[in-house]
Amino acid sequence: MTATDPPPVRRGFRHEAFIYSGDTEFIEGVSDFVRQGVAGDDAVLVVVDAPKIDRLRTALDGTASSVSFADMQDVGHNPALVMQLWRDFVGAQVDRGRAIRGVGEPMSWGRSEAARAECHIQEALLNSAFGAETEFWLLCPYDATALAGTDVATAVANHPYTRDDGGRVGAHAQHADAVEPLTAELAAPPADAETIPFGRTTIRELRETVAQRARSYGVADDGVAGLVLAVSEVATNTVIHGHGDGSADVWVTDGSFLCELRGPGRVTDPMVGRVRPKRGQMHGYGIWLANQFCDLVQIRSCEAGTTVRLHLARDAGRANVA
Repeated sequence: MTATDPPPVRRGFRHEAFIYSGDTEFIEGVSDFVRQGVAGDDAVLVVVDAPKIDRLRTALDGTASSVSFADMQDVGHNPALVMQLWRDFVGAQVDRGRAIRGVGEPMSWGRSEAARAECHIQEALLNSAFGAETEFWLLCPYDATALAGTDVATAVANHPYTRDDGGRVGAHAQHADAVEPLTAELAAPPADAETIPFGRTTIRELRETVAQRARSYGVADDGVAGLVLAVSEVATNTVIHGHGDGSADVWVTDGSFLCELRGPGRVTDPMVGRVRPKRGQMHGYGIWLANQFCDLVQIRSCEAGTTVRLHLARDAGRANVA
């Protein structure tokens, strides 16, 4: 990495990690970035947690009225939802001919190991989500004092540019350690997980069993309804597009109910389920719906088949379909 100053004029999509240490450096670095954008009449969206939004509004003072804010713990509770959020914002501003700045802090110390893995995948995918014709500068803060060193190192590898707390920016010639979205390994289900085989004629029984197990764990009825819809969509994709039977494992861990579905067939599009299906589209709704109803959806695929792991917190009851 070579230290350089940010170019005064940018072209295309610029994806930049901001490695900071503590709240003071966060506020200083992000507020400076936002002020520069507002001064240049850029459209600016900041997606961080609610306490940081409050502190940024105070630091920005009158400038804050020109900035849009969203709570990452709400709109990005499932990391896969963040892709469409940025696509919607960028699409709206490009139609108006405006340059765009975004701030998105995907990872906090409170996220589970699985959620952090999916945050890294989301960040890796953003590198190819916007074309060279889109003037979009996305700054992604990472707190080096709160996150594991491995998370910070992976964040650096996933971003073409990295800014440190002194404002110095490094450009990466390559990303040798960047995340491979569909091939990263998942930890095996626990030995006491319950296995449920399913096929074309037994998806109804799968839905009923998953619903019963989720309710017995204490998942609220609306959360169960969304989970069952997600399970049904993924299982149907398995038997129709995978051309074979599958199996599901269910278990509980760390306050969440998990259902993992496995079957033949291979997913080749790492953006699956992250981009809203177009009106009238015949396929592509299964993983999209799963992401709306679940706290986390992990997809891994290779020649041997595809695994989709659904996570739902005990107190979940979301219906975020959009």
